[in-house]
Amino acid sequence: MNDRQSHDMDTPAERISHLNVGDVSRLTNISIRMLRHWDEMGLVSPQRDWNGYRLYSDSDLRRLRRLLLYRELGIPVPRIKQLLDAKPSEVIRELADRRGQLARKAEHINQALADIDRLMNVAQKGIDINDATQQSREWAEEAQSRWGGSRQWMQVAEYQVRRTSDMQERDMKQFEAIEQRLADAMRHGVKPGSDEGNELAEAHRRSLVWFDVTPSMHVCLGRMYVADERFVQHYDALEPGLAQWLLALIEANATRFGVDLDNLTWQ
Repeated sequence: MNDRQSHDMDTPAERISHLNVGDVSRLTNISIRMLRHWDEMGLVSPQRDWNGYRLYSDSDLRRLRRLLLYRELGIPVPRIKQLLDAKPSEVIRELADRRGQLARKAEHINQALADIDRLMNVAQKGIDINDATQQSREWAEEAQSRWGGSRQWMQVAEYQVRRTSDMQERDMKQFEAIEQRLADAMRHGVKPGSDEGNELAEAHRRSLVWFDVTPSMHVCLGRMYVADERFVQHYDALEPGLAQWLLALIEANATRFGVDLDNLTWQ
């Protein structure tokens, strides 16, 4: 009910006494069918004239105004029927319950809005608004220039929104543990293409939880590890030659899935 309707329904009694259902419908913007339905439910039941037509009194309109108020608050109509004749204490308890429901819903909506803002920010700018360090900005700019148009870029954004910082920290620790397993395996002479080598390659691929990594994409990443000096330094710090050995491990494993290493695609 808008302000105009509220003002009209507060018109002095002599101007609104004994309105017919059509007048009330126009006054309240409630359909005649709905007014009749509420009458049948016993919500607002006006008296009838000698022809059987409904005539709404001032009291009926006040009751209707209360009905509309409670309906705007989201209270179910069957419950409104009880409240219209209830004691104030019962109405207050119902309003308190309804307020609690709306507060929880508002909290959920606010969280959803915050998540949407974060997701849009990561997808558009490559950086989480909750992680705005200089290093992360530099990484985001480079990563977006390389993968910004890919489906996986959106998956990375979704990952950052749906995973808490604690969960992301756990994922990173698991990834680092896999890297240490790789370094230990190389040190102990595990061969690319062996059963143990293939299992390690798959463990590494599964540890890349930020987006879906196919065997073909895994090879692309492995080749990036040896082409980018920063990755070489990172892996070789764990074990000299690890970056190149890891690429050989990944490529040998990928051939089991039919990946053509001479015609590689990011898919």
